[in-house]
Amino acid sequence: MSRDGKEYSVVKSEAEVKVGILTQCIREETIGKVINKPDQARQILINVLLKINAKLNGVSFQLAPTITNQFGFNKEPILFLGADVTHPAPNSKSPSVAAITASYDISGICYSMHIQVQTAAQECISGLVGVIKRMICEFRDKTRVLPKRIMMFRDGVSEGQFPQIKEVEFSGIKEACRQVQDGYNPKITFLIVKKRHHTRFRPVNARDAVRPKGNIPPGTVVDTVITHPTEMEFFLNSHVGIQGTSKPTRYHVLHDDCNFTMDELERLTYYLCYTFVRCTHPVSVPCVTYYAHIAAFRARALLEKEGDNLSLNELQERMTVKPELAQKYPMFYV
Repeated sequence: MSRDGKEYSVVKSEAEVKVGILTQCIREETIGKVINKPDQARQILINVLLKINAKLNGVSFQLAPTITNQFGFNKEPILFLGADVTHPAPNSKSPSVAAITASYDISGICYSMHIQVQTAAQECISGLVGVIKRMICEFRDKTRVLPKRIMMFRDGVSEGQFPQIKEVEFSGIKEACRQVQDGYNPKITFLIVKKRHHTRFRPVNARDAVRPKGNIPPGTVVDTVITHPTEMEFFLNSHVGIQGTSKPTRYHVLHDDCNFTMDELERLTYYLCYTFVRCTHPVSVPCVTYYAHIAAFRARALLEKEGDNLSLNELQERMTVKPELAQKYPMFYV
């Protein structure tokens, strides 16, 4: 593709919505780097192949057995959910886009996604019950067991919206479980993931800093003094800061039936930052949250060439991926 990537929305819309085939877009300048900069070519090719492997249902990473055993993935399977809602610019007539991702394997490596349009500026995800019910059933069909625990990592919520999100979306997950099967009542942990804050950390001792920028090392956690006085909350810097000052992610626990200790929750969250299929380094948020970002971006791309006068139903129809593609290659969107 060209440098500005104008063809991206057309390629994805035609291939995924109308025809139903997998695609991998590469910019012309990236090809130029591979040819002209041999020192960068290997890493570029690795990253592209990681994406292609994931799209073709391949598995590039897995959590070590010591980790999965520690958290009882086999004894008490966990369904990992991620959700994000992106809103249009203030003067735009475009709708808001909601994206939900869900694991469909025991080890929490592979994720399917759902995207939908809804009323502009609406933060709570509409129709959540039906979406979560379908994702629980997908997990059951592929693993032959219902998840005994559900972990939701919800992104993009301001503090003033916490009560509303808990009332609508947490209750929606509970209702979805009731509809799956009589008596089905898994333990639910609901976390808010926040990147939009002004908190930064620096190492006390220079010898602890990560070069070249002197940032805090990945895995640094702060869960006292500056966090919420009564509720579970922590800051986690999970990525390597290679440019500028590292920005930690803030996690706020709205509800926890699993009775995780603070250390267990921090460790599990950190481990999930290592299983993102696009790169070989830990990322700044758990992979399930990152996939929700990518899914929301894909929805925006599919809607890019549509008009502003279409109804929500018409827009939803024009961004719905071919069911055969989504079923055969659930991670087509990465």
